[in-house]
Amino acid sequence: IAIAGIKGGKHSGVTSRTGTIVLESANFDPVRTRLASRALNLKTDASYRFEHGLDPSATERAIDRLAEVIQRAAGGEILAGRVDAYPRRSPVIRLPLRTDYANRIIGQNIPLAFYETGLRRLGWDYRRKGRADFTVTPPPERLDIRIEEDIIEEIARLWGYEKIPAKAPHAPLAPAAANEERQWEERVRDVLVGAGLAEVFAYEFVSRKILDDFAADAKDLLELENPVSPETQYLIAHPAQRYIRIASENLRHFDAVGIFGLAKGFRPAPTPSTKTPSEERKYLVITKGAREPKSSKDSGETFYAVKGAIDQMFESLGISDHWYDDVLTKDERQKAKALHPYRTAKVMVGDEFLGVVAEVHPSVLKRLKSRGRIVFAEISFEKLWRMSRAEAEFRPVGRFPAVVRDIAVIVPENTKTEAVTNVIESAGGTLLADSDLFDYFQDEAMEERGEKSLAFHLVFQSPERTLTDEEVNRLYQKIITAVEEKGWEVRR
Repeated sequence: IAIAGIKGGKHSGVTSRTGTIVLESANFDPVRTRLASRALNLKTDASYRFEHGLDPSATERAIDRLAEVIQRAAGGEILAGRVDAYPRRSPVIRLPLRTDYANRIIGQNIPLAFYETGLRRLGWDYRRKGRADFTVTPPPERLDIRIEEDIIEEIARLWGYEKIPAKAPHAPLAPAAANEERQWEERVRDVLVGAGLAEVFAYEFVSRKILDDFAADAKDLLELENPVSPETQYLIAHPAQRYIRIASENLRHFDAVGIFGLAKGFRPAPTPSTKTPSEERKYLVITKGAREPKSSKDSGETFYAVKGAIDQMFESLGISDHWYDDVLTKDERQKAKALHPYRTAKVMVGDEFLGVVAEVHPSVLKRLKSRGRIVFAEISFEKLWRMSRAEAEFRPVGRFPAVVRDIAVIVPENTKTEAVTNVIESAGGTLLADSDLFDYFQDEAMEERGEKSLAFHLVFQSPERTLTDEEVNRLYQKIITAVEEKGWEVRR
């Protein structure tokens, strides 16, 4: 017959051949009507009225009036009698009105006579209760009158708001509570701005064209039913797509670009029973791009610049156990079509995956018409926030002087820096307090031989005593021996 409170059915409608009709005048629950209208995505004049609530007692007057209009306009015959189905009648609402309390709320000394006059003007039933109180019965069509304060508001309106002087509320002025997460975000921003990056605010939507540029599938994305434009067809799942596109567009005008931003990622509901889509609250996206490099050495600088910004951020947040893993599974390689297959690393903290740092695949750059290579990092901000709040461990500053030596190692071009660091730290033992890569070098001759040079600062220090030159020389020679046993060459 119909969708109750929303829309009538096709077969219950009136046509030119209709001779007999049955009239129905009904009142529907506002909440149920609202939920059904949203579930069906169907908004009508009827649903709008019922959602806001109507007087149930008006159905009888409405059906009588409609029958009268039909008889007058079409000459129909009205049959006597009505069928009334109203199993649970709405109770009559009777509310107290205390004039002393009302005057205190309004802030005016309103005479008792004005209350009686006002209630009569409103057409409400009332009776006196005691010397200065009333029991008020609002009419059934006033569904908004449900508590004593609602009546007081009507009295204030009749009295005149202009007669009530404006006063600031009397409340203690307490400072706003510090938002720890917001302060932490500002700290991350300061670090990345200090690393030479500019913050960018990007839309959280993506178009079909952008998805095609990144060879991405739209089946796992949330599609808008009424997008404002084709550019806002889907809610974005990987914010890096937007930032890579922004970097590509800027490379048409600049030799280099470095940006970052905090963004959200959206995905469909994880289970059929869950109606609400999944929202990854924030991603941290760092993107750097540069015009086509002159050599492979230059091409690596952009990657290491992004990695350096990440390292700097981790250090400022007190997260020391982060590392990079370039081992992608076969499934990960198939899904990551936008990533360069051999210039991609997973960002890890302990055993937990936080995100990726990668160079954009050449095929994607070609579709974007980019004038240079682009490296980006996409990191889960929620995980980063959680880990930075973990309990920190502190060690006392060494009381004894440290000895610094440098070592430069020539290794095959495809050798990981981590592999060289592991050999150095293993040979140096507990007295090697720190080892840092400070230089990467590759001239034309080394490039032809497929080699590169990595230079490290080695810091030797003991927590118990001052190291002698003899001890440091012995440890340094031990490191050189370990490096040469790997088949690598130490530059003299």
